[in-house]
Amino acid sequence: MVKNFKKIKLFVIFLSFFFLASVFVTKPLFAQNTEIETIYFTPQIEIPFSSISGETAVGSPDQDGNVTSDLLARYVKALYDYGIMIGGILAAIMLMGGGLIWLTSGGDSGKVTKAKSIITGSITGIVILMGAYFILNTINPDLVQMKGVKMIMPQNINDTEVTCCHPQQGPITISVKKVGNDLFYADSTNKIG
Repeated sequence: MVKNFKKIKLFVIFLSFFFLASVFVTKPLFAQNTEIETIYFTPQIEIPFSSISGETAVGSPDQDGNVTSDLLARYVKALYDYGIMIGGILAAIMLMGGGLIWLTSGGDSGKVTKAKSIITGSITGIVILMGAYFILNTINPDLVQMKGVKMIMPQNINDTEVTCCHPQQGPITISVKKVGNDLFYADSTNKIG
């Protein structure tokens, strides 16, 4: 009887230990957050003199989880504006350089010709730079008016695996599972979202 009691006692201790280990050692899993959060974008390279710097809101999701964002349009416009600004500054510097060469030529026809070609090239560059906008606007005004992008939440996802590239980790596989109207995913590092 004592032998059976020791076995039962050992079994109860083992069962208690197993139960406590399963409760306290495992990672808790949480259901998907039902609150719709705004997504933020932090550029790795900031564009000077633009509104895109630091943490910028990508867009605001609606009740269905669809996000309408004008971030790409603002980013391309900021790059275009920055390019126009740099091109204008370089053209002005070349115009001044050509004028300085002409002033210091001292009547040397070779230097005057070189100065005229620099000034002509500078003015031609400004005309091409500004003319591109006017030509695109004349052809179709939508070519110069960047519009937002609407990203729609996928509807028909059951169990899917997608391979994608992470900037630091390289290729990762993301498993997507749809349960009701909620999407759950796990990447190759087993992070659950």
